[in-house]
Amino acid sequence: MVPRVAVECRSRDHAEVRKMIWRQVPEWDRYEVSDAGVVRSRDMVVGAKGTSNAVRKGRVLAQAKTSRGYLVVTLTRGRTRQQFSAHRLVALAFHGPPPHDKAHVLHSDGDPANNLASNLRWGSPADNHADTERHGRRRKGEAHPQAKLSELAAQDIRQSQTKSGVLAAQYGVTREHVWAVRRGRAWAHILNGK
Repeated sequence: MVPRVAVECRSRDHAEVRKMIWRQVPEWDRYEVSDAGVVRSRDMVVGAKGTSNAVRKGRVLAQAKTSRGYLVVTLTRGRTRQQFSAHRLVALAFHGPPPHDKAHVLHSDGDPANNLASNLRWGSPADNHADTERHGRRRKGEAHPQAKLSELAAQDIRQSQTKSGVLAAQYGVTREHVWAVRRGRAWAHILNGK
């Protein structure tokens, strides 16, 4: 277990000062992550001119936001660069290794940019799905980026007595999709009234 070290550091917006607890990123000796989701490199000794050595000061690493709102950071080892989700690094450092191979890191408040260790926990894919439903982040129906039907079209398919092949051609979907809509496997939220 890496010892806890409290350091006074300004938050990203420099509005408040708080003590952060830093831990080493597992399997990445040069990096530390805080309980607030900040990632930094550690000081390291590098060869300088002649036979002397110099200390390269560590720094807080910039994080980028993905299109889905998650913060990512790039770590390097030699010539190898690897991008990690900040929430996963925090979970590994503060909650230990994942309990199983398919474990997801869940955000208790549903905010993908809130990487406080107290806001994160390990969970199954089913837990993650339930969380997205509870936080209203599950895109369904016309809001889904791959939707080919409107809600009105889905209701029409569900109530129609027309053959599946005819409806599939009319709406530009497969017969299997028409079958799924009719049986409530697709567009179930219309059937359930959600």
